[in-house]
Amino acid sequence: MTQIKQYDKIRLKTGIIGRIMEVLGKGEMFIVDIITEDGEYDTIDVKPSEIKSKFVESEELIEE
Repeated sequence: MTQIKQYDKIRLKTGIIGRIMEVLGKGEMFIVDIITEDGEYDTIDVKPSEIKSKFVESEELIEE
């Protein structure tokens, strides 16, 4: 898997989508913000082994 950085959008193996808020150590643990099933925000600790994939966000040029 590619390196996970702060503010990356990820999908956990459970299917939950979240955003990395903090990288602990050298990537041994992550603090991740998620939206729960009832629409509330929550912050969870995630191990690298719990991450299924990282979203690749494209940069789109917007012309005015």
